[in-house]
Amino acid sequence: MTSNIELAKKYISVNNYEKAIDLLLQSKDYPHNLGEGKLRGTVENDIDYWLGCAYEGLGNDEKAQAYF
Repeated sequence: MTSNIELAKKYISVNNYEKAIDLLLQSKDYPHNLGEGKLRGTVENDIDYWLGCAYEGLGNDEKAQAYF
Protein backbone atom coordinates (compact mmCIF):
# COMPACT_ATOMS: atom_id res chain seq x y z
CA MET A 1 0.00 0.00 0.00
CA THR A 2 2.69 2.50 0.99
CA SER A 3 4.77 1.73 -2.08
CA ASN A 4 1.76 2.37 -4.35
CA ILE A 5 1.17 5.75 -2.70
CA GLU A 6 4.81 6.75 -3.14
CA LEU A 7 4.81 5.64 -6.78
CA ALA A 8 1.58 7.57 -7.35
CA LYS A 9 3.20 10.74 -5.97
CA LYS A 10 6.02 10.34 -8.48
CA TYR A 11 3.53 9.89 -11.33
CA ILE A 12 1.65 13.00 -10.20
CA SER A 13 4.91 14.98 -10.23
CA VAL A 14 5.43 14.08 -13.91
CA ASN A 15 1.76 14.69 -14.84
CA ASN A 16 0.90 11.02 -15.39
CA TYR A 17 -2.36 11.32 -13.49
CA GLU A 18 -4.08 8.25 -14.92
CA LYS A 19 -1.33 5.92 -13.68
CA ALA A 20 -1.35 7.66 -10.30
CA ILE A 21 -5.11 7.17 -9.96
CA ASP A 22 -4.78 3.50 -10.87
CA LEU A 23 -2.12 2.95 -8.20
CA LEU A 24 -4.04 4.89 -5.56
CA LEU A 25 -7.24 2.97 -6.18
CA GLN A 26 -5.27 -0.29 -5.94
CA SER A 27 -3.90 0.81 -2.57
CA LYS A 28 -7.44 0.98 -1.17
CA ASP A 29 -7.80 -2.81 -1.57
CA TYR A 30 -5.75 -5.22 0.47
CA PRO A 31 -4.30 -8.19 -1.46
CA HIS A 32 -6.06 -11.48 -0.76
CA ASN A 33 -2.75 -13.23 -0.12
CA LEU A 34 -2.26 -11.27 3.12
CA GLY A 35 -4.94 -13.39 4.72
CA GLU A 36 -6.63 -10.47 6.43
CA GLY A 37 -8.84 -7.63 5.43
CA LYS A 38 -8.94 -3.96 6.14
CA LEU A 39 -10.01 -3.02 9.64
CA ARG A 40 -13.37 -1.33 9.90
CA GLY A 41 -12.95 2.42 10.26
CA THR A 42 -9.54 2.50 8.61
CA VAL A 43 -8.74 6.09 7.70
CA GLU A 44 -7.28 6.63 4.26
CA ASN A 45 -7.02 10.41 4.22
CA ASP A 46 -3.62 10.31 2.53
CA ILE A 47 -4.92 8.20 -0.35
CA ASP A 48 -7.97 10.42 -0.77
CA TYR A 49 -5.82 13.56 -0.75
CA TRP A 50 -3.56 12.25 -3.52
CA LEU A 51 -6.58 11.06 -5.51
CA GLY A 52 -7.92 14.60 -5.26
CA CYS A 53 -4.62 15.96 -6.54
CA ALA A 54 -4.58 13.54 -9.46
CA TYR A 55 -8.16 14.30 -10.49
CA GLU A 56 -7.43 18.01 -10.15
CA GLY A 57 -4.48 17.51 -12.50
CA LEU A 58 -6.83 15.92 -15.02
CA GLY A 59 -9.15 18.91 -14.74
CA ASN A 60 -11.92 16.89 -13.10
CA ASP A 61 -12.71 19.34 -10.30
CA GLU A 62 -15.91 17.57 -9.25
CA LYS A 63 -14.13 14.29 -8.48
CA ALA A 64 -11.19 16.16 -6.96
CA GLN A 65 -13.49 17.93 -4.50
CA ALA A 66 -15.15 14.62 -3.60
CA TYR A 67 -11.77 13.21 -2.52
CA PHE A 68 -10.57 16.41 -0.84
